[in-house]
Amino acid sequence: MKKEIIPSLVLTQYAIGKIQGIFPITIGLIHQTYEVRTDKGQYIMQRLHPALSSKKIGQDFLVVTKHLQTQGVLAPMCQLTKKGDVHAKDGESVWRMQ
Repeated sequence: MKKEIIPSLVLTQYAIGKIQGIFPITIGLIHQTYEVRTDKGQYIMQRLHPALSSKKIGQDFLVVTKHLQTQGVLAPMCQLTKKGDVHAKDGESVWRMQ
């Protein structure tokens, strides 16, 4: 059985439409990062490093991205799960989407 790049358990936690493709982004040092293309748009999904995956850091990320948006700064927007959470979990890892 082939291991999924991003577990479907994680992807189905977001209302992002039908997946058209998932592509690794190989630059970066801390998180594993992927581009996710769907029929609703393009997203960035990150498997977070365990040291940076706390709920507190996730809430800080959400507050900062919302503030930047209100200031007209072009920056990634935090995509919440269907339940309104910053992070999605698959039992092993913590993920976030932008």
